[in-house]
Amino acid sequence: MILLTMIIPLQTIIIPQFMFFKNFDLFGGLRLFFPDGISLLDSPWPMILPAIFGLGLKGSLFIYIFRQFYRGLPNELEDSAYIDGCGPVSTYLRVMVPNAKPAIVTVMMFSFVWHWNDFFEPDMWLSDPSTYTLPQKLLTVRTILMGKYGNPHAGTVPDPTIYIGTLFAGVVMVIIPMIVFFVIGQRFFVENVERSGIVG
Repeated sequence: MILLTMIIPLQTIIIPQFMFFKNFDLFGGLRLFFPDGISLLDSPWPMILPAIFGLGLKGSLFIYIFRQFYRGLPNELEDSAYIDGCGPVSTYLRVMVPNAKPAIVTVMMFSFVWHWNDFFEPDMWLSDPSTYTLPQKLLTVRTILMGKYGNPHAGTVPDPTIYIGTLFAGVVMVIIPMIVFFVIGQRFFVENVERSGIVG
């Protein structure tokens, strides 16, 4: 099942996802108050919810990262927690989760970068230009400035230097949050890659 989630392309499940977010219902509880569910379209929630819970893009890779990380932890940690009187849940929360910071940060970094750079899904969920993500707005910068400084229908096209600077400024705006996030989490990322044995 995990391999299938890596192999099946996103385009094959986009219609069920669209219907899910169009009539969103959290565990059947919202239907008590909203019979048709709540539409999350034209809002950032269809991108935020999968990013928070590690779903959607490459979710199976996150499972693999955690599996490899936990396999690399020594069994003595768990045994010593049981000797000290911890149960399974307490052992997981008090011993395993604090030791799994590198894996958690790595998964957060991957999830953030993939969802931040994604163009296909936001293009499906967001139809209002005021709610576009930065990658979507980059696509429209040239069109907006062409309409402002030239008339493509009349054959007048503005000088590329008018919009190229604005386009590059937008590219920098898209890249800066990822660089900051990577600089903050780089130590955990490198530690997780060394422990889990992920290469290439």
